Amino acid sequence: MANTSLKNQISTLLDQARMREGGLSHAPSGMHFLRHSTVTIQDSTIYSPLLCLVLQGAKEVGTSGRTLTVADGQLLLVSHTLPVTSRITVAASDRPYIALVFPLDLDVLRSLAADVPLKSGKSSHDRFSISLCQTDPELEDAISRYLQQTKNDQTHRLLARITHREIHARLLMGPHGEQLRKLLWHETMASRISQ
Repeated sequence: MANTSLKNQISTLLDQARMREGGLSHAPSGMHFLRHSTVTIQDSTIYSPLLCLVLQGAKEVGTSGRTLTVADGQLLLVSHTLPVTSRITVAASDRPYIALVFPLDLDVLRSLAADVPLKSGKSSHDRFSISLCQTDPELEDAISRYLQQTKNDQTHRLLARITHREIHARLLMGPHGEQLRKLLWHETMASRISQ
């Protein structure tokens, strides 16, 4: 189940922007918020590295090789820039689809990766750049605090940057950690080849 406080924060911001349907780019946080009261047709787009947290409803996301359904309280992580198709599959006027998109900062991930120990066990050979898991309360809390901290200049300047790093650190420590390390490795190799 998704964090009710976070869902309420996002619903309030969407209401204040008079965005009953569609997406809102929230400049102070750099996040994107979505609300839809009906299911949608399949749409094609390009995803950059991001996390998408579904707070209510469900969405189907995939590539030509694989499709995932992201439901209430689940986190989708896209580790590489890639084309996807998506559609909202669960939404209603009294219970709209609500989600947030948090762009990943590769520089922040890179600065933290060395301090996060590798988990023991077998390495995954799954090349799929999209993964799905239940979000954890600590990550949702960090996102909620980050959003709150972007509301005024002082907390934005002094605290939001720290919490922004915390969100990235929690992703590296969580089930997506290996996938994010692969992203950094591939991105570093691509930069070296380009140079």
